[in-house]
Amino acid sequence: MTSAGDEKVQIERLLRSVRAVAEVGGDAEIVISAAPEHLREQLTAAWSELSSKQARLHELRPVDDGSVLAPGGPRTWFKDYDPADGYHWPRLRSWLLDERGWSLSMLDSLDRSSDSVLAHLEDPRTSGPSAFRVTGLVVGRVQSGKTANYTALIAKAVDAGYRLIIVMTGMHNQLRWQTQLRLSRELGFDETGGGLGRATTGQNIVPVTAATYDGDFREGTIGPVLLQGNSTVIAVVKKNAVVEPSRKRGGGVVEGLAATQTKRCTSAIASHR
Repeated sequence: MTSAGDEKVQIERLLRSVRAVAEVGGDAEIVISAAPEHLREQLTAAWSELSSKQARLHELRPVDDGSVLAPGGPRTWFKDYDPADGYHWPRLRSWLLDERGWSLSMLDSLDRSSDSVLAHLEDPRTSGPSAFRVTGLVVGRVQSGKTANYTALIAKAVDAGYRLIIVMTGMHNQLRWQTQLRLSRELGFDETGGGLGRATTGQNIVPVTAATYDGDFREGTIGPVLLQGNSTVIAVVKKNAVVEPSRKRGGGVVEGLAATQTKRCTSAIASHR
């Protein structure tokens, strides 16, 4: 039988684990659900209190728009484009506001910061260039909202017309799995209908990696038929030398289509460290 003091020590230790996972973009709820059953309620309350304190700090001192390093600067197409007219970004924004309790100031900060990145990407629509290559770098501090930023960016990029999204996570299965779980819930491709729910038919995002511990990309997962259609495809993968050659072999068709049929397969790659 444990004492109240022992339980407090356990909660503090578990809370540090939850925070560590959250700081690298992982899903805190997964860690909480793995805690001993008799401690979950206390751990949930402790994490909720800590998260609220962090949210209040963000409200009192909103995150700056930050700097984006990319050649060419903001593109002209974005001046006349409004992400609010899309499907995935307005849906994500409403869910963060109504279900996750985000404040308007936090949402405005997220909107501005993700807009500043999208503005540096090229126009993926038929009115844009027939082929392009854009690279850049976005830097954020620990707990500065990096995962939320690239989730919003993906939503806006898909709305704009990008059809292949590759998210490169860390080196380990745990982070890749947690990242895919979070994205599936916040972008509407969770098979269980969790998070903000499945996207409307015609707006679906099709994952070619799985929300399982070993669900990384495998050779033969994707073929040209999927990419030649109107489907939006997302892959959440590790930055791993064993997996990357597999992507090159299995994704040879992807590279070919991206070069010769850009309008059918306009891709964006997000690397998360």
